[in-house]
Amino acid sequence: MAKKKRKKRSRLKTLLFFVLAPFIIWALVFLIWLYWYALFGRGDKTPPAKAGKEIEQSTKSSDKSTQERIGEDDRRKLEEILKDRK
Repeated sequence: MAKKKRKKRSRLKTLLFFVLAPFIIWALVFLIWLYWYALFGRGDKTPPAKAGKEIEQSTKSSDKSTQERIGEDDRRKLEEILKDRK
């Protein structure tokens, strides 16, 4: 029986295929990952609920006292430095 001749791929084409295929696949996967929520995201577009006024006030008062304490500590250190210089 006669054998059919198979067309051989050139080595350059084979090399390009094995080099470029992973980059193309990676790029597609990256784009899907990047736009995942745009493609398959949830339908609701409501923003998350805001914190109550009580919570906001409690955090503001603690922030002020912390800042005042830091200011007091810095002031004391600076006074000590000035006294040492004299």
